[in-house]
Amino acid sequence: MIDTSLTALADALVAMGYENGQTLGGLQPLNLAAKEERLEGPVLPVEALEGSTLFVHVATYSEINGRIMVVSTGTPFYEACSFIGDIQAFTAYRRGCKGIVIDGYVRDKKGLDEVPIPVWGRGFRPNAGSKKEAGQVGSPINIAGTTIRLDDYLIADEDGVLVIPKEQLMTAQVSAGRKDAKDEERKARVAAFDFTGNRDYESLMAPAVQTYFKSGKLDKERLR
Repeated sequence: MIDTSLTALADALVAMGYENGQTLGGLQPLNLAAKEERLEGPVLPVEALEGSTLFVHVATYSEINGRIMVVSTGTPFYEACSFIGDIQAFTAYRRGCKGIVIDGYVRDKKGLDEVPIPVWGRGFRPNAGSKKEAGQVGSPINIAGTTIRLDDYLIADEDGVLVIPKEQLMTAQVSAGRKDAKDEERKARVAAFDFTGNRDYESLMAPAVQTYFKSGKLDKERLR
């Protein structure tokens, strides 16, 4: 388990050259388990295209044990249907799946709240998809500009969802740990700062903010 914050991990990945921090935007926790616990683990990538849920079912009965099922549905097909319901999610749980993350919609809200593993997605839609043979299991997928491969490492909590490339896992952890420590130092400086008698805020600012203030571009008089 990784004990660093999701925000620090995202910042670390940006610093490592991953433009969006390997984050998956637009996804939200959809059942009680997702709202109550942090989800993390290796990924089983699934592609479910053209409004078909066939390969979500195929993945459920594949080598899923200990992995998180991550489903790409393909723009604009994520709006076409629900890609999983409570029975299929419960089946995945019984097969050893750690969690389900879908770039699309799900259904059976009441039933999903009884499933012990976290389910993340875009929301709820009552209609089921087809079983057309469109998609695959185990090959790289792309969600929100982020490439996701077999056994890359996913983390999801109240700050969102991101995926760490498996070969960068240790490096990202170390860098994120340093970032968390620096953030705690910054919080301590803010807590100790005398805002009533001191207007020299430079010690609290990030370097880029310091540079801007020193440039004289801000008309402070106009803001008084």
